[in-house]
Amino acid sequence: MPEVPVGARLMHFANRWLQITSDAWVHSLVTQGLTFQFEKRPPLSRVPKDLVSPHPQLPDSILGLLEKQAVESVHDPCSPEFYSRLFLVKKKAAPGDQS
Repeated sequence: MPEVPVGARLMHFANRWLQITSDAWVHSLVTQGLTFQFEKRPPLSRVPKDLVSPHPQLPDSILGLLEKQAVESVHDPCSPEFYSRLFLVKKKAAPGDQS
């Protein structure tokens, strides 16, 4: 499925999901995506957060996410955006994981 981007991939299979379940929440999730309700608007910034990491594999991981279209590059660095370090937190190891 390399031609189907990772971001919003479920939308490409919405018809199949509609055959599997009649749950309205699932239908909404698959066709419209998941939205978060914030208590207040996140702060906007013109400056991306510094990427400081001791993990040498991080640049390759970011390139992999870009190739999968799971994240996207900032197109206009002068435009105020919400920048997050959400993806910069080390994933917890699963039981039996050697990494």
